[in-house]
Amino acid sequence: MIVVLAAGRLRERQYQLAAQKRNEASQKQDYYQQTARYFERQTELAKQYDSWNEKLTDRGGQLEKTRKAERLIIRRNKLRNLLKKEEETYRREIEELEARKKRRDNASLEVLREKLKERRLEQDLYLPSTCRRVRSYFLDPKRPGSSNSASGSILSSNLSECLYLKDSTNFQRGKGAEDTKSDRRKGAWRTRTSDPTKVSMRFSTEIKPVN
Repeated sequence: MIVVLAAGRLRERQYQLAAQKRNEASQKQDYYQQTARYFERQTELAKQYDSWNEKLTDRGGQLEKTRKAERLIIRRNKLRNLLKKEEETYRREIEELEARKKRRDNASLEVLREKLKERRLEQDLYLPSTCRRVRSYFLDPKRPGSSNSASGSILSSNLSECLYLKDSTNFQRGKGAEDTKSDRRKGAWRTRTSDPTKVSMRFSTEIKPVN
């Protein structure tokens, strides 16, 4: 019984202490609010009084002009910083776009080079040696030991070399054909002259008896 009474008194004492603390906190809050409102009222009155004093003392409006100038300077600095940031972001975006474009161009050039190599390999497989020789000349028309000249001389030299190659190949082919024809004629003459009876008959018909 004594223990229960002691526990009840202890709880009541704790409740009273908590209520007292809450009351003190609320009183402090009310005091702070009242003081804040008082200072707000006083500052409003002070501003009004200062405006009256400014109007009386500064009839030309110099203080207002200086304040406007200060506000304009602050605004100008803010706008300048904002413009600087925008320019930096714009330049960064342009650089990124240019880098992407260069990558695409390099990739397309590599693809074109690979296609050109494949085309040349196919032409090397299917074209004859003379065509390859002419093509190689037109791809690299420079001769060893020759200096750079005008475009007209280079073009004329290219055409003359091409015609020379064409004539040389035709000449070789024509020469081979003429050689084969002459060989055939010689062979036919040898076959005709190899039979002695035919030769004697031919001479007997040609020689007439003398009276």
